[in-house]
Amino acid sequence: MLATNDETASGELAIISQLPTISLGELNALAGLQTRIDRKYVLTVEQADRALSGVAARLAALDIDGSRSFQYNSLYFDTPELTSYRAAATRRRRRFKVRVRRYVDSGVSALEVKTRGSRGETVKTRVDYGPECFDAFTPEALRYIDSAVQTKGLARQLHSMMWTSYYRSTMVDLQDRSRITIDRCLQGSPAGSHWRPLTDRVIVETKSTDRTTPLDRALWADHVRPVAISKYATAMALHHPWLPANRWSRVLRDHFGARRGPSARS
Repeated sequence: MLATNDETASGELAIISQLPTISLGELNALAGLQTRIDRKYVLTVEQADRALSGVAARLAALDIDGSRSFQYNSLYFDTPELTSYRAAATRRRRRFKVRVRRYVDSGVSALEVKTRGSRGETVKTRVDYGPECFDAFTPEALRYIDSAVQTKGLARQLHSMMWTSYYRSTMVDLQDRSRITIDRCLQGSPAGSHWRPLTDRVIVETKSTDRTTPLDRALWADHVRPVAISKYATAMALHHPWLPANRWSRVLRDHFGARRGPSARS
């Protein structure tokens, strides 16, 4: 189940169209960052534009065939017991995330596995993956997932759980090689169900090796602090309000309009 490519003008950041461009190959060579420190922020378009304008002289925007905004559809997988979701909700040191990501504009898909490194950094591995295999893993994919999460037999327990869809613009800081993504028009859909908008805010993420970036500092100066947020976990918590979500309760309330009662089960 894929979201349609019907992007609206809402949520676009004017500053992105004014930046110099960089190709995908150049961006990956400069700032591949498969192992990195991530900081995420949820904020208004005006706040994001203001912060980016303050560091614009350092930035270049990813441009592919004249476009600087690209649609991503991701299908997340979890066990029947929601091992991935619950590990994130309770901040377990060993946790994982498995998804098949569809780059809608190019038609390319990839199987991605995220784990946590010894210092708490995000470690992402990925391989190309055919769109015909979205709902059922191939034998090669099963072995790949087990190896990435270092748990034999885990992959066979996974089932498709949640789709997310959004539009992303990507920038790179040419001086410190950090990467910045801006995600907007976020939607979610339980596998086999219907799409629903999740927020009118944008999600800004800085990705660097081990340092704070100029954009981090610009956001902090504007009293915007990083938050704990996961698109998968947020979509799950909004669609299934009985799930434990104390870790994200403030973000869900302040940025997603969620009203969760005290009876959520653990």
